[in-house]
Amino acid sequence: MSDGEADLIEFLLEETGDTLHMVVEYDPEGWRFLYGETAVYEQVENWDTNSEDVVQAFRDEARGNTDRERLFDVGSFYCSLHLFDELILLHFNQPDERGVIFGYEPSAAANLTTFVELCVPHLRDHALSGLDGAPAWGEQSR
Repeated sequence: MSDGEADLIEFLLEETGDTLHMVVEYDPEGWRFLYGETAVYEQVENWDTNSEDVVQAFRDEARGNTDRERLFDVGSFYCSLHLFDELILLHFNQPDERGVIFGYEPSAAANLTTFVELCVPHLRDHALSGLDGAPAWGEQSR
């Protein structure tokens, strides 16, 4: 691990503590873990989808993010957020198919997850009637 990578991991752990589950770096040639808890390594090894397909999806998203930056004309694009029941992913990318993905437990963004949880019933009632269930992390916070 390079000094820059070690500094990044140290910074993330200092700022977010044990809510950090993984850090993945990718480039056009492949991907690798910079940080990951044992349970995360095991879960990734058991993904139904090939890990390369997962990383390719993030590469594809990066190209779309570059397009959105031009379309919205509201400044630079920095990262995308993916909020799942069991994981929050922050995806920082560059147009050259390089990026870094941080994975956190949802409690790391308690204000955001609470806001999303409050939005779900309204979305279900008004616009997204097919939106099923409620976020699992919402149930845990009560």
